[in-house]
Amino acid sequence: MARRRSFDLLARRLVISVLAASQGGCSGIDVDGMEAIACTEDERFDAFGDVSLSESYDSFDLVKLGGYEGDPEVISSAGTRCATATDVASCQAEVDAVILPAPESEDGDPVGLEEPVGFTLGACIQICSWYAIVATRGDEVRVVRDEAGVRSLLGGIDTATEAVWIARLADYSAGCGDATRWGTRSAEDGWEVAATKLTASCEPVETTQFLLSVTESGEVTVLDESVIESESGACVGRRPACPAPATGRGRTHVGAYLSSQAQLEAASVPAFAELGRELAACGAPRSLVRGARRARAEEVVHTRTMRRLAIRHGGSFSRPRVQRVATRPLVEIAVANAREGCVREAFGAVVGRWQATRATDPTLRRVMDTIAREEAGHASLALRVDAWARRRLTTEERQRVDLARTEALRQLRAEIAAETPDPSLVEVVGLPTRAEALALFDRFAAAVATPGQRHEARLLPS
Repeated sequence: MARRRSFDLLARRLVISVLAASQGGCSGIDVDGMEAIACTEDERFDAFGDVSLSESYDSFDLVKLGGYEGDPEVISSAGTRCATATDVASCQAEVDAVILPAPESEDGDPVGLEEPVGFTLGACIQICSWYAIVATRGDEVRVVRDEAGVRSLLGGIDTATEAVWIARLADYSAGCGDATRWGTRSAEDGWEVAATKLTASCEPVETTQFLLSVTESGEVTVLDESVIESESGACVGRRPACPAPATGRGRTHVGAYLSSQAQLEAASVPAFAELGRELAACGAPRSLVRGARRARAEEVVHTRTMRRLAIRHGGSFSRPRVQRVATRPLVEIAVANAREGCVREAFGAVVGRWQATRATDPTLRRVMDTIAREEAGHASLALRVDAWARRRLTTEERQRVDLARTEALRQLRAEIAAETPDPSLVEVVGLPTRAEALALFDRFAAAVATPGQRHEARLLPS
């Protein structure tokens, strides 16, 4: 987990360092006497730790729902599912219908891209995640999909965890394990909760820390607030092994560009599905396989969002056709990962962050802010895959990966040098001009040209 966080930090610092804009605040709110929010063993919010619910059930599961976001994921659990059911199989089948992945189509996409029905939990910026609670009691399976249902289950707010639930339902972020950022303490009329929220997403990007009052009846009031992070601000994406050529079309330059971006995002969905299957076949750690699946789910959302924007600007979207390939040897996977992940996707995060600060379309600024942060996460995954694969490759194979990275940088720079974006794309979409893009790329290339651990040491703070 610590190693993964180091790569996450590496990817984030890569984006910020290329844009040469980073500053932070450290004043914060009064957190004296705050208790850190409880974590599960995998360092997630312990949603049911000390919760005293209004009704008694055999089990509870907090589920991040699937749909266009990809596979559902059980975030936290308590009790034993269907423990007192008379028909255990029927009870379990009802639970599985919510918590298990949906079937896939032949091209690897989820069956149906409908927005899931559930409640949000924590700050929701442009692209939201949706949740449900699945509770069992005897043969009853109850699925709670709205805030009112959650509040009904919680009843009176008489524990710290319940106060965190209420803060999260009110669109504040409250993580676990760090009482200087998020925490709770008892108060005369209920609880005080330290929480955070992204309060500005463009020039600068700001995170504000809030001191919230949560009463026993569930009323939330802001007592104090302070900006704790402020930074100025990323799209080139991962392509599958055998993509079919696709050109964006539209009645305007902006619509055609956004259509092509939607197609690139759509092509990234099977690319990450492909990566996940190949990593699993090569015996990669489960964290890498899960990371590929999570990235695939995020790319599905990116596709849906960019498609909507393209249509709004007169674009015409058509899903690219991708040929599925057989599982490749590890060295081939590492070469593709160096080219598509460590170079193209990482630079895509840089460009997306630039767009998030320059686009005159406010909706597109918000979208690119979210996409850039998630693409930086995909770049982090690529660096983790690269580090894992290198330890299993021969010296000659590692040299082949290094050459692929160098060649990818050369090709990408040639593509940038050959492009002169239409002025409408520079203004509305926020694309860098040719000169700006080359300057960004040269700084980016200097940061990523050295492979392996030497590269990590250059970017991570001392």
